Amino acid sequence: IVVEPPIELARNVAQLEAVRRGIERFAHALSCHITEDPRQWLWMHKRWKYTPSRRILVLSDGKAGHLKQSLAVVEVLRDAHPSVTHTVVEVRYRHRLARALALFWSWWMPRRLGAAACLAWTLTDDAARALLTRHADLIVSCGSSLAPANVLWASENLAKSVVIMNPAPVPLRRFHLVIAPRHDSLRRRANVIQTAGAITCIREEELAEAKSRLPAHPNFRQGRAAFDQRREQLEQSQMI
Repeated sequence: IVVEPPIELARNVAQLEAVRRGIERFAHALSCHITEDPRQWLWMHKRWKYTPSRRILVLSDGKAGHLKQSLAVVEVLRDAHPSVTHTVVEVRYRHRLARALALFWSWWMPRRLGAAACLAWTLTDDAARALLTRHADLIVSCGSSLAPANVLWASENLAKSVVIMNPAPVPLRRFHLVIAPRHDSLRRRANVIQTAGAITCIREEELAEAKSRLPAHPNFRQGRAAFDQRREQLEQSQMI
């Protein structure tokens, strides 16, 4: 145990400046001890959580349509923040009872209470191993089956949670942002955004590439031939 003199804040300067100097003295003293013996340094909470880089964790239920919508949100965020990185983790529950337990715990639990333990018990071994070793600043999921895992792991990571489509029966207030189509008829809330339909992200270059490939597709050629034939029949009938 090393006891150092107390760090006193200067009284002849403004309060913010005094606090800044005090923090600098504390950080210098701490860094000296860490340099002397790094093995003695132990920090229990997520000290390095707030960094310029941002990590997004995308939860997947194995449905391609749901994953595509989640990745569309990621692409929009990456356009605004190029340093964003993302990882996709597939979530599988052990059985229906385990999923019901995760649902109950995400609906009722106080903040962060037992979130990791609940996921470790309710998810399959592979899914739990993949999820519980991934830390994120933002968690995105699509579909109600993933909503409990989203809430629980976002709480454990102190991360923001985004859910696409109606997450019922998990309450809307459990999420930082809910993106749902109008036909879900969700009540108006500050954290709810309504869309005309499913989310998609198609870039101009992708549309141009698809347009160039379309004429060579067999179904397109057959459909175009049938259309031309029908048009000729209509023109002939009008002439008669």
